[in-house]
Amino acid sequence: MSCLDLLSNCLICNPDPLACTSCADGTYPSGGICMACPADCATCDSTGCLTCPFGTTLSNSNCICGTACQDCQASSLNCVSCTLDPATGLLSSCFSCLPGYYVAADGVSCSPCPSRCITCSSGSVCLTCTDSYVLIGASCQCDSSLNLYSSLYGQC
Repeated sequence: MSCLDLLSNCLICNPDPLACTSCADGTYPSGGICMACPADCATCDSTGCLTCPFGTTLSNSNCICGTACQDCQASSLNCVSCTLDPATGLLSSCFSCLPGYYVAADGVSCSPCPSRCITCSSGSVCLTCTDSYVLIGASCQCDSSLNLYSSLYGQC
């Protein structure tokens, strides 16, 4: 088993001592493991956001809504990319949501991702996970390689 198999979200690692040096988007290396970026970042390092999801803008290591994002959010909470009806100025469709949300089946609202998901494509499909959880299939499970699972409490 390689160190890449043992360390979740790790792209490049040193086997001895076991430490990750490069991580997948949405995570960053810290203390030899990959830590999750703040939910509003696309990529980050230990100091904050480096890039932002579509529809948001980087400002002082944080991702904020730009003008178009603000127009969308005025019509649909958590929507960052949308089309507005020119006649009414109301939201006609939402294309993307803030991290932690996905475009709902109605096409105009954003619904929350399942717990432990940073990003998702639906209410049952996670794309990235919070710290100490790994993506297995479409859900976030406790990362057993970090020995964080507590059998006493039955949680990560």
